Amino acid sequence: MFTIRSIVASVAIGCCPLVAAAQQFSIGAVDASNGTVVGGVVGTGIDIVGGTIYQDPAQTLGATGEPLQVGIGLEPYLEFDTYLTIDTGPVEAAPGYNGADVTGVFEAPGSSGFTSASYRGSWAPFPSFVDAVANTKPGVGSVWEIFLGRITHTGTLQGTLDVAFAEPGEQPNFKQITGDLVTESEFSAGLGRISSDSLGNPLAMSPTHVVSFIKKEFQHDINGTTYTVSDIYIQSLPIPGPGVMGLVLLSGAYASRRRR
Repeated sequence: MFTIRSIVASVAIGCCPLVAAAQQFSIGAVDASNGTVVGGVVGTGIDIVGGTIYQDPAQTLGATGEPLQVGIGLEPYLEFDTYLTIDTGPVEAAPGYNGADVTGVFEAPGSSGFTSASYRGSWAPFPSFVDAVANTKPGVGSVWEIFLGRITHTGTLQGTLDVAFAEPGEQPNFKQITGDLVTESEFSAGLGRISSDSLGNPLAMSPTHVVSFIKKEFQHDINGTTYTVSDIYIQSLPIPGPGVMGLVLLSGAYASRRRR
């Protein structure tokens, strides 16, 4: 019988340790099934409130099908198709990222997939856990992150995810962590910070770092309709102190003034 835990355990391999081990992590299966997948967590899922999900007519079949970069060259809106993955970032038009870092992603049996305004199911990497990559976040410094999918929609994205989560040296064992999708501003305000697993055991990286499911959002016009593009990441982030939070808010205010 397939379960979230059995899927992850069956494909686990050794972890490649990277620098800054206190912040590094890797993940296996991601659950948004609300219990519809055997072993899935009740209460998880992705929903669009007051709107619908955009699926490009030239989309790759399946919820976990990334768009092909060559296809984006022929159909530019394909870049903003809705899909789920476990990768370093979204596929972009050339010469941007081509999606080659992903080793393969599959949906767990029992996943019902996308409706016009929701997703219920679970997806996992094949054949192993995927390691986070380090990126620089303005005002914060280096963060570790993994890209989980792009949801393009006309409403408000809400969701709760559960993930098989391994800190350095833990594979093939792992924790399960659950959290809500939050914006970067909401994280700075104290929301969506995960410092313990689903059993209440503290993460090894705490108390200086926490994990969060972040949605990075921007607006884009597709055939005359304004859509919100929500890129979903799981990140390991330092807990911002008062000085860092001030810099983040100040930079956000400055950027807003420049846009106006």
